[in-house]
Amino acid sequence: MELKNLKQTWQESSNISKPLNTNTMELIQNKSYGPLASIISKFKTQLLAIPLLIGLFIYQLITKPQLFHSPAIWILYSIGIMLSIYFIYNYSLVSNLQKPSDAVKLNMEVQIKKLESSFKWFRIVASVYYLLIPIALELALYFNTEKDFQQWGQVNIYIRIVTYVAGFVFMILLSKRWFKREYGEHLQSLKRLIKQMQ
Repeated sequence: MELKNLKQTWQESSNISKPLNTNTMELIQNKSYGPLASIISKFKTQLLAIPLLIGLFIYQLITKPQLFHSPAIWILYSIGIMLSIYFIYNYSLVSNLQKPSDAVKLNMEVQIKKLESSFKWFRIVASVYYLLIPIALELALYFNTEKDFQQWGQVNIYIRIVTYVAGFVFMILLSKRWFKREYGEHLQSLKRLIKQMQ
C-alpha cells in the first residue's frame, strides 16, 4: 500500500513539473488576458495617436501655415512620424505571436528578440531626439526664427546649457522607467512562458 502511494505521489509530481504546451499556448495566444494581450492592448492604445497626429497636422497646415517655417515644429512632427512607424512595427510583431499558424517556440523567440531590439533602438533614437531639441531651439534663437522663445534666449547661456543637460538626463531616466513599467514585466512573463514550451 505504501509503495502504491509513493508511486502515485511520484507520478503526480512529475506531471506537475512537466510543462504543458497547450496551457502555455493558451496563455500566450489568449486575446483577453495574459502578458501578450496586455502588450497588444498598450500598442493598440498608442496607435490611436496616429489619426490624432494627422488631424493636428492638417489643422495647423490650414490655420497656421507660418508654423511650418519653424525647425522646432518639424522636429516635433518627425518625432510623431517616427513614433507612428515604431508603434505599427511593434504591433505587427506582437500580433504575429497570437497567430496559431506561427505558434512555434523558435519563431516566438525570434519575434521576442525583435521586439526587445525594437525597444532598444527606440531608446537610442529617443536619446538622439532629446539632443536635437535643444540644438534646434538654440539654432532658432540664433537665427531669430522663433519669436516665442526670445525670453529664453535672454537667459544666460550657461544656465541654458545646465537646463538642457538636466532635461536630457531626466528624459533618459523617465523613458527607461516608463519602458520598464509599461512593457518590462509583461515581456519577462512572456519570455518565461515561451521557455516552458517544449
